[in-house]
Amino acid sequence: MFPSIRAGTVRVSEQESKILIAGWLSSRNMAYSVETPTTETYVQSGLTPMSARLDLTVYGSPDPADRALNIELKAGNPNPTAFAKDLEKLLREARPGLWFHTLAAANTATMTSLCSKIRAGIERALPMVPAEAATPLHFAFCVLRPAQMIEFDLDLKSDWRAQLADGLRLPTTPRPQVSPSGAASANAGVRKELVLIPTVDPNSVLHLSTRGESYRLRSFAGGRMTAWVVSGCPTLTELLAAHPVARSTDASADGVRVENAQYWEDRVGRLNREWSVGSAWPPRPGA
Repeated sequence: MFPSIRAGTVRVSEQESKILIAGWLSSRNMAYSVETPTTETYVQSGLTPMSARLDLTVYGSPDPADRALNIELKAGNPNPTAFAKDLEKLLREARPGLWFHTLAAANTATMTSLCSKIRAGIERALPMVPAEAATPLHFAFCVLRPAQMIEFDLDLKSDWRAQLADGLRLPTTPRPQVSPSGAASANAGVRKELVLIPTVDPNSVLHLSTRGESYRLRSFAGGRMTAWVVSGCPTLTELLAAHPVARSTDASADGVRVENAQYWEDRVGRLNREWSVGSAWPPRPGA
């Protein structure tokens, strides 16, 4: 499970990937270690060279010196320094490396930003690595919504910059729909819907109003209304890619202004009961 945070959104981190990869290795009786001390020393903070830590290391045999694969894990789109430090470790350890990156959602802007940070990190680290010791890196980007895995190898002894740009080019995908029925698209005009988005609020239906790429989500409680835009999703397309709508119904025909909080609180309450939202979500099979 990806846990929720106080704001009500879901936290996607590298920790879940670490557990999943470790479980996969264990199921195949493969030897591995976690937070493995590096063989090289690094000055990544302060002034004293010290051993760093690799997220995971896979071994080719029970011999602790037989390091077959080093794995670094990332999630989201952190600052460039985080990329540079981990890429330096993968390159300078002179072992095959895997960069496993988990993303809640991704668009062209996301991948362009990641490409820039990875390129800068490699350019910084490569001068520290003898040419003959530069081992290929395998990159895997696990995108949760829409579900896809983007994988490619980077041969650092050839035109790796072009390989990186090609590898991080997203496949063409259709624009997401607001609801499974396709009642409204991200390019539609003004719309009002009542929607169930479990990754934003698993306990209540929300009011979603849209105008082109602009949107507002609203909740109602105690006769009061709260409106917001989900953090990290400034446009409707980004919202729908990161937080799919499970169910929806048109609310335009109600003909009631959104400021009438008591009306919408009652309307949402009825829909919560009808759709078994809250403690009964997700509904049992056949419910």
